[in-house]
Amino acid sequence: MLRFTALGALLALGLVCGALLAPPPSDTAAPHQISPPTEPAAPADPTPSRTSLLLRRVRRSLGDLRHRRGPDPAEAVFYSITTLPTPPGTALEVGSLELLPHDSLAIGTRRGDVWILRGAAAFPGNASWDERTQSFVSPNTSPLRYHRFASGLHEVFGLALEPPPPPAPTAEASPASPALFATTRTEIVRLRDTQGTGHADSFETVCAPWGVSGDYHEYTFGSRFDPQGNLWAVCCLTGSFRSDARFRG
Repeated sequence: MLRFTALGALLALGLVCGALLAPPPSDTAAPHQISPPTEPAAPADPTPSRTSLLLRRVRRSLGDLRHRRGPDPAEAVFYSITTLPTPPGTALEVGSLELLPHDSLAIGTRRGDVWILRGAAAFPGNASWDERTQSFVSPNTSPLRYHRFASGLHEVFGLALEPPPPPAPTAEASPASPALFATTRTEIVRLRDTQGTGHADSFETVCAPWGVSGDYHEYTFGSRFDPQGNLWAVCCLTGSFRSDARFRG
């Protein structure tokens, strides 16, 4: 009995000593480190925000609209695009357009020319160049005819048909070639065909208050006539960032 008790006491003493001498568990912080208290995570809000609700409505509306509308329509439904050929050996580099009477079109170019184009409205899209008539011809349609109305200008980036003058006993300009105002890099010029030849023979400077320094970026763009009879010109900066000439920018 005594032996069993003594043996039990020794076993109990060994267990106590082992517990005292055993290293601390791995999940226990060292004495000099204090772990910050952790707060319980906030429960998820089951109610969606106003923004998420709005996005859901937008997606649903777009889906309904796409379903009702069907596939996107072709561009030709809204705009009819016709490629017009140009005379052999020419590079128009078109910078401005103006509609003229009798289904004609005035074309201003970066190279300083003004062309008159006739027959563009009825052009079928396929034609061959006829050297004799200097036009594009196609069976059963009117020819597409170019002729140079003016040349020697500097970057025609604006064309405007002159408003009709008050009724007068005699007309100064030929009705077939109405006066055009051409906005160029350096000025606005009034072009007239006074002899009825189809070519401008009068070049009248009507406005040239702005300056040029020779920089490539000093473009000038013109408008059509507004209801008050005014023309507007937009003068670009010099080199995109500064103005070395009057009234630019």
